[in-house]
Amino acid sequence: MSASDNIDYQGTWSTEEAALAPFGFEPNLVTEFKDGSTVYSAKWKSENVIAPAPLGPWGIIQPGNNQPEKITDDHWKLIHPGIQHITVLDWHNLTGTYDNKNVRWSCSQNRFVYDNNRAVHFPTEEEGEVAEVSQLLESSQRTLERTTAKVTPEITTSTSMPQRSPETTRQELARKFPTTVVASTSKGKQPATIQTPTPQSLKQLNQ
Repeated sequence: MSASDNIDYQGTWSTEEAALAPFGFEPNLVTEFKDGSTVYSAKWKSENVIAPAPLGPWGIIQPGNNQPEKITDDHWKLIHPGIQHITVLDWHNLTGTYDNKNVRWSCSQNRFVYDNNRAVHFPTEEEGEVAEVSQLLESSQRTLERTTAKVTPEITTSTSMPQRSPETTRQELARKFPTTVVASTSKGKQPATIQTPTPQSLKQLNQ
């Protein structure tokens, strides 16, 4: 039994079906088999492609190979450079958005363009990596600044030296610095007294 004996119907795509084909696909035949399966065939650039439905999934038919090669993002990037940066909204017309702006594929310019026909310039792979690293560094710096602000206590400093009136007596100073340290002395000599500030007196110095 030949392959044609299994064909129940073969014809062209309908207008509605053709409107669903991906951009650049030239519809060829629709083949319905007796087992209920359907195959859509088309031409994509120089490749013969097939799919079970107009929306795919699509595969490339290689000569001498019965198993089609599935069309992947790499195939689209090769034919339409920069498509990986596009949010495609309409595959039939290959339109979408990039950087919150409408873009489309221009056959005459063979590249993506904005609505005003100006070319879309995509970042190179190296530029994209540099931008990503810069964003990470900026985010880390902001996080560090916020964390430091939370854990660092507020310190109030005085810009002027405390004033002491000429009338201040030794007795008054003694009352301000009551704590003493007795230094060791040799036998028979009076111990030396060293004034040591207390925490309370340090606060006074900062007033």
